[in-house]
Amino acid sequence: MKKVLVMLCCLFFLVGCTSNSKPDISNDKVISEVKFLSSTIGKLLNTLNNITLDNYELISDKVTLNKEDKSNRGESSQQTSSSQSEGEDSESNNKENITITDIQYKTMLSTDMDQIDWDKINTEIELLNTSWSIIMLDLSSNNIVNTDLVEFSNLLNQATIALEKKDKISSIDNLKNLYSYIPKFLDNVSEEKQLKNIEETKYYIHESYENATKENWNDTATSLENAEKNFLNVVNDTDYCRNKEHKINRCYLLIKDLQNSVKNNNIKLYCLKYKNLIQSINTL
Repeated sequence: MKKVLVMLCCLFFLVGCTSNSKPDISNDKVISEVKFLSSTIGKLLNTLNNITLDNYELISDKVTLNKEDKSNRGESSQQTSSSQSEGEDSESNNKENITITDIQYKTMLSTDMDQIDWDKINTEIELLNTSWSIIMLDLSSNNIVNTDLVEFSNLLNQATIALEKKDKISSIDNLKNLYSYIPKFLDNVSEEKQLKNIEETKYYIHESYENATKENWNDTATSLENAEKNFLNVVNDTDYCRNKEHKINRCYLLIKDLQNSVKNNNIKLYCLKYKNLIQSINTL
């Protein structure tokens, strides 16, 4: 009887521990995961207009060269003469294909914005779906509202379908809406309020990017006004700005520069200024 009681007590203890246990997920890990979502969604948005944040690209070209027959160098022409078939074989063997790689500056103004690498994008969205299945559980363990997680999942599904259909405008719309959850997630997992403000600023910049792609220039200007207003919360935080005034001032000036570009109603000019701003704000 005593053995039975001991076993029951042990079972009760184990069940109790299992039911009350919760995965120990650090805030730093979850913040890194949210930043990963931010970076991946932003990259997908940029790729839909063939924008890369790299200023340089590698250009490869194949060249055929004739190899010197060093073993026969200096010998008489009689010694090097051979039959026609042997000559043909020798000519073939003396040719070498090599690849020459050069670094070229990648210009935004000469970029074909409609030349989209859909295969690359579909690979990226599949990786995002795979990562989300893990990140979602970590966010849930850090008090993120389940309805937000479900809505993010639904938007991710819609973005995946739009990308699979090669629907550029719908893809940008869904990815932009996905990005709106980045500040929400950070608001719950990070005590650094300016981290949320920076991501919210980036959301409005991406919203302006969507409107510019549609050439809705009035809406583009409105989105950038909201971006500037939100970023002023960062600019005016003297404690946060300490030791990074130069970077923050640069970002603010680039927001104003992007706003000025909208007046020209030119998508190539807008994307050039947009690229400069995103490159800069990503360093904060």
